[in-house]
Amino acid sequence: MPEGEKQRWRSPARDDRHVALEELTTSVRQLVQATVGTGLPPTELRAVAAEVDALTARLEEQLDDDPWAARSSGPGIVDSGSLMGINPAIGRSNPVAPVVDLLVGEDRSISGTVRFDLQHVGPPYRAHGGAVAAFLDQLLGIASMASGSRGFTGSMTVKYRQATPLRRDLRVAARVVGGEGRISHATGEIYDDEGRVTAEAEAMFVQPRGT
Repeated sequence: MPEGEKQRWRSPARDDRHVALEELTTSVRQLVQATVGTGLPPTELRAVAAEVDALTARLEEQLDDDPWAARSSGPGIVDSGSLMGINPAIGRSNPVAPVVDLLVGEDRSISGTVRFDLQHVGPPYRAHGGAVAAFLDQLLGIASMASGSRGFTGSMTVKYRQATPLRRDLRVAARVVGGEGRISHATGEIYDDEGRVTAEAEAMFVQPRGT
């Protein structure tokens, strides 16, 4: 990645508050999963709801002026889950995001894993196509940024080859395959644990003028 682009996507160094926010997010993500799956009776559900309301009020006692900036940390795009902390597709400080672990290769390609859970369900026992598409959109966007062609999604096509499983660490990959000027093109895939492509996407990204 060009040096100028590295500087643009370098965030404040991680400190204990960033770590604590991600720990809270993990706990809330588990709460969300338990909420979707709980079998408690009505009386206990209402009691838990009151406790959750109390915790919500406690968190709201002091809010960050800019949650994006407050939850952005780390060395940059090489740690995209921390850089984009509240991103709903990959953010480590957003409990609705699936659990994602990505690596930028020497060739600027992206590899890693994604894990969808009950809150991402679509067809019975499988991930929702919209959740899959949102993740692929961000995955390909990270590949574009890693190549030095940061931009907005201009168009994306998703092909669903197999049902995408829940509660498994699924292998993912993405790379830039071409481009010219302010335009870049990227492709990417999600693979199940048998090595089959469950979904694949190709997208065009457009750099804003003046960048």
